[in-house]
Amino acid sequence: MSARTTVVLLVLVVAGCLFVVGLEQGWFGKEQQEQQQQINQFLPSDDGQAEDLFEDHPAEVSRLAIVSKDLTATFAKTDEEWEIVEPVKAPAVKWAVDSIVRTISSLQYTRKIAPGSMTDQEMGLDEPTATITIEHEDGQATLRVGGKALLKEHTYVRLDGDPGVYLVTANLEQTLDKQLKDFRKAELVSFKYGEAKAYRIVRRDPPQDLSLIKQDGGNWVIESPIKTRAERGEASDLVTTLTSLRAEEFVDDDPQDLAEYGLDDPYLRITITLQKEIEAEPESKEEQDESQEEQPTTQPQYETETISLLIGGYVGLQKSRRYAKLGDSPTVVEVNVKTSRLDKLAVDVGSLREVQVPVINTYKMNKFVVIDGQDSVTIERKGREWTIT
Repeated sequence: MSARTTVVLLVLVVAGCLFVVGLEQGWFGKEQQEQQQQINQFLPSDDGQAEDLFEDHPAEVSRLAIVSKDLTATFAKTDEEWEIVEPVKAPAVKWAVDSIVRTISSLQYTRKIAPGSMTDQEMGLDEPTATITIEHEDGQATLRVGGKALLKEHTYVRLDGDPGVYLVTANLEQTLDKQLKDFRKAELVSFKYGEAKAYRIVRRDPPQDLSLIKQDGGNWVIESPIKTRAERGEASDLVTTLTSLRAEEFVDDDPQDLAEYGLDDPYLRITITLQKEIEAEPESKEEQDESQEEQPTTQPQYETETISLLIGGYVGLQKSRRYAKLGDSPTVVEVNVKTSRLDKLAVDVGSLREVQVPVINTYKMNKFVVIDGQDSVTIERKGREWTIT
């Protein structure tokens, strides 16, 4: 063995001995241990079982208010539907609001931080990322949302009226990373196909005033500019097109001048007449039994509703979108010309006319009239013979 090899082996032996002694004496890892101890105070404890933040999950939540960096809005619930009431009045996407309500009302926590054990700054509660208020059948609750715990999807929260802070098992920062447009319904009009009873489309250029009415049995009739039968498929397709109109962008909730959007003299002015069945109030079993004994079955009751829609000028030079607004709403939106099939709504009356001659069963015919200018002849069947009457 060479002298160089011997020296190397001795150095390795000495280093190994020093490492073993160092482990026994705790020479190594002190700095890392101190850092880990500092981190551990911010981590949620996994020792205990998660508990409900609210002893009784808030039932029948009727109002929700959110104040965060990108969203300040209030929602109210009526007849199972949610509506935005502030900062604008508009229909809300039901599932989007319900998701927030379910998340808040079912929050669970793994740790309760006693007052003074951590600072608000450490928990992100000196400047909360969001403040949430819910109103329910038993009162209301306000939740202030702080920061996220290190290395885990847990969030510090504080309930108004409670001095403690809770570490809940949810990443509320991600849940509440929303804007108002995420809650607004994109559909411009909402109704069932069978409720449409009539519609009118006034086109500016080239000018046309088109009106259609649906008869019993589902057939459509053109009332203007001519009176004739409409091709059922084409007329029905117009109704489907109307129900599929969607807002691509919400442009202006308080327009000062509609001329800026070409809506003072719109390209299309559309009016839809709906006939909706009125839902009767549910009766108790006793009332149902009495009504069945005393009165015959009542006929359905209907109410008429009218919806108006304006389609204005193009957005920009590409002409891929147009401005639009509902007649009873101030909000101006953008609709996509292609996906909304606006060319379909600007249809010419000639494309809607029924071109097929009706097939007549002559064996069931009993009378017909022949008109020639000012003259007419009426012919009727009597038995097996035809007679001019």
